[in-house]
Amino acid sequence: MRTVTNNERTAELRWSSGCSAAWVRVKDQSSNSIYNSFGYIEKYDSAGKLIRSLSVSIPHNGSDWSNMLGGSTYYYRVCVKFQGNEYPLACSTKF
Repeated sequence: MRTVTNNERTAELRWSSGCSAAWVRVKDQSSNSIYNSFGYIEKYDSAGKLIRSLSVSIPHNGSDWSNMLGGSTYYYRVCVKFQGNEYPLACSTKF
Protein backbone atom coordinates (compact mmCIF):
# COMPACT_ATOMS: atom_id res chain seq x y z
CA MET A 1 0.00 0.00 0.00
CA ARG A 2 0.93 3.62 -0.39
CA THR A 3 0.38 6.36 2.19
CA VAL A 4 0.91 10.11 2.02
CA THR A 5 0.60 12.63 4.86
CA ASN A 6 0.23 16.39 4.47
CA ASN A 7 -0.20 18.67 7.52
CA GLU A 8 -1.53 15.78 9.66
CA ARG A 9 -4.01 14.65 6.99
CA THR A 10 -3.36 11.14 5.66
CA ALA A 11 -4.45 9.37 2.48
CA GLU A 12 -3.96 5.60 2.25
CA LEU A 13 -4.22 3.63 -0.95
CA ARG A 14 -6.31 0.56 -0.15
CA TRP A 15 -6.60 -2.51 -2.40
CA SER A 16 -9.00 -5.45 -2.55
CA SER A 17 -7.60 -8.47 -4.37
CA GLY A 18 -11.03 -10.10 -4.14
CA CYS A 19 -12.65 -7.55 -6.43
CA SER A 20 -9.52 -6.01 -8.04
CA ALA A 21 -10.39 -2.51 -6.88
CA ALA A 22 -8.62 0.37 -5.17
CA TRP A 23 -9.87 3.24 -3.02
CA VAL A 24 -8.48 5.97 -0.78
CA ARG A 25 -9.00 6.03 2.98
CA VAL A 26 -8.50 9.47 4.54
CA LYS A 27 -7.82 10.49 8.15
CA ASP A 28 -7.43 13.83 9.89
CA GLN A 29 -5.34 13.84 13.06
CA SER A 30 -4.78 17.59 13.26
CA SER A 31 -5.87 20.05 15.89
CA ASN A 32 -6.48 22.67 13.17
CA SER A 33 -9.94 22.62 11.59
CA ILE A 34 -9.44 25.82 9.59
CA TYR A 35 -8.45 24.19 6.32
CA ASN A 36 -10.69 22.06 4.12
CA SER A 37 -8.75 19.12 2.73
CA PHE A 38 -9.44 16.32 0.29
CA GLY A 39 -8.04 12.89 -0.44
CA TYR A 40 -7.79 11.73 -4.05
CA ILE A 41 -7.27 8.42 -5.75
CA GLU A 42 -6.01 8.52 -9.33
CA LYS A 43 -6.10 5.67 -11.85
CA TYR A 44 -3.49 5.50 -14.65
CA ASP A 45 -3.07 3.24 -17.67
CA SER A 46 0.23 1.51 -18.51
CA ALA A 47 1.33 4.52 -20.62
CA GLY A 48 0.98 6.82 -17.60
CA LYS A 49 -2.19 8.56 -18.79
CA LEU A 50 -4.64 9.60 -16.06
CA ILE A 51 -7.92 7.75 -16.66
CA ARG A 52 -10.02 8.67 -13.64
CA SER A 53 -9.78 10.51 -10.35
CA LEU A 54 -12.09 10.38 -7.31
CA SER A 55 -11.99 12.62 -4.26
CA VAL A 56 -13.35 12.52 -0.74
CA SER A 57 -13.47 15.33 1.81
CA ILE A 58 -11.33 14.69 4.88
CA PRO A 59 -13.52 15.23 7.96
CA HIS A 60 -11.98 17.12 10.90
CA ASN A 61 -10.68 14.59 13.46
CA GLY A 62 -12.31 11.74 11.56
CA SER A 63 -11.90 9.35 8.66
CA ASP A 64 -13.73 8.46 5.46
CA TRP A 65 -13.12 6.62 2.19
CA SER A 66 -13.81 7.11 -1.51
CA ASN A 67 -15.70 4.94 -3.93
CA MET A 68 -13.72 2.15 -5.57
CA LEU A 69 -11.89 2.23 -8.90
CA GLY A 70 -11.54 -1.20 -10.50
CA GLY A 71 -8.97 -2.99 -12.58
CA SER A 72 -5.84 -4.92 -11.71
CA THR A 73 -3.92 -3.88 -14.85
CA TYR A 74 -3.86 -0.18 -13.87
CA TYR A 75 -1.67 1.93 -11.62
CA TYR A 76 -3.03 3.96 -8.71
CA ARG A 77 -1.79 6.75 -6.47
CA VAL A 78 -3.29 8.80 -3.65
CA CYS A 79 -2.95 12.50 -2.86
CA VAL A 80 -3.87 15.04 -0.17
CA LYS A 81 -4.90 18.51 -1.32
CA PHE A 82 -6.06 21.59 0.57
CA GLN A 83 -8.74 23.98 -0.65
CA GLY A 84 -7.13 27.28 -1.57
CA ASN A 85 -3.72 25.61 -1.84
CA GLU A 86 -2.59 26.55 1.70
CA TYR A 87 -0.20 23.61 1.49
CA PRO A 88 1.33 22.02 -1.62
CA LEU A 89 -0.28 18.94 -3.14
CA ALA A 90 1.26 15.75 -1.71
CA CYS A 91 0.99 12.44 -3.61
CA SER A 92 2.25 8.90 -3.20
CA THR A 93 4.14 6.97 -5.83
CA LYS A 94 2.08 4.85 -8.23
CA PHE A 95 1.23 1.29 -7.20
